[in-house]
Amino acid sequence: MKILALAVLMAVVQAPLPVPRKATDNPAGTAADIQSKGENNQANSAPSPSTLKASGNGPAKTDGGEQHPNDAEHTVGISKLPPVTLNPAKRDAADWGYWVFNLLLVVVGVLQVILLHQTMKIVQRQTDIMGRQLEKERPHIRVDVGILKLRPIEGSDEIAIQEVNYTVRYYGFANAFISEDDFSAELTDSPTGVTPIFKTFPVHRIPIITPGTPPDDRTEHVVTTQFEIDSLNHRKSFIQFTGRIRYRYFSDAESETTVCRLWESHGTKNGKLILPGRGRWKKIGPPEANHET
Repeated sequence: MKILALAVLMAVVQAPLPVPRKATDNPAGTAADIQSKGENNQANSAPSPSTLKASGNGPAKTDGGEQHPNDAEHTVGISKLPPVTLNPAKRDAADWGYWVFNLLLVVVGVLQVILLHQTMKIVQRQTDIMGRQLEKERPHIRVDVGILKLRPIEGSDEIAIQEVNYTVRYYGFANAFISEDDFSAELTDSPTGVTPIFKTFPVHRIPIITPGTPPDDRTEHVVTTQFEIDSLNHRKSFIQFTGRIRYRYFSDAESETTVCRLWESHGTKNGKLILPGRGRWKKIGPPEANHET
């Protein structure tokens, strides 16, 4: 019972209160209100009046909602340009200082280029002087070939030994370490000689040529018969002399001196020998066969 009474009480509390309404006793007033509201709604929804355009050929026309894509172009001409006056900016001490500073930079750059050029010339000159000085101090070896005179066969001998005399000279103020020393002389039938072939022999003890060493006189021998002597006198045979010396010095650079000569007689004139047994040496072979490095 208590539960039922509590449910009835909650239903009464939650029930909405009645709202008072306007009486509808006057039918005429209700109709007038409805008509007034309708007129207001029509007034709000009515479109705005269109703009009238007057035309010379007829009554005014409205152009509301009309579009004219091809409107006429109107040219605007300018008869006179407005004057423009430019007032140069006034330069102050800061502007002039900026220009003077840039000018000083240019002058300093030019002076640096000139100084660098002069320095390079001085360095090149000193390099040339040092090179010439080293060239004077380093060792040089030169080979001089002596005059050859054919020896005739004497008495009952069947051969004659021809001697090729030459001298090895040393120059310079530094030691020369000889690594190769080879000279030879032989007969040949070629008027231009043969390409020299230098023989390289192993050196067990490297000779050292010191400054002030006197010239070294040497001799190479060629064995000839009477027939070969006659061939030499008539320029049918020749004596070829070749040689090479290789050496090193203080900079551990290797140099060499080569020689390649061909001896020929003066030949004959009117069937007679010109200075029998005498002749001259001439250089033969490529440039590297006769050079000093």
